[in-house]
Amino acid sequence: MKLKTFKVFEAINREGLDNTQWNIYLHLEPVNTGEFYGTNENRTLPAGVWIAVYKKRGDTLYYFRWLKPDLCLDMFEDTELLFFNVSD
Repeated sequence: MKLKTFKVFEAINREGLDNTQWNIYLHLEPVNTGEFYGTNENRTLPAGVWIAVYKKRGDTLYYFRWLKPDLCLDMFEDTELLFFNVSD
């Protein structure tokens, strides 16, 4: 496990996020974020292992302040989706 993967899991655990607020995905081929995740913007994620964290706009996720997501996209009007590429 890479340090980045550990830090993302640690932040999820410390924030007390349940399985409705994050997920881990293995994409065997590139994925369109609008089609797969329902984001407002269509971006292509390369194949790999991705952790997606759902964040309500205005919520402060204290432990995620030090983690820079690889991609952050809007979902709906009040939700952001933070993407972390944790592929080896």
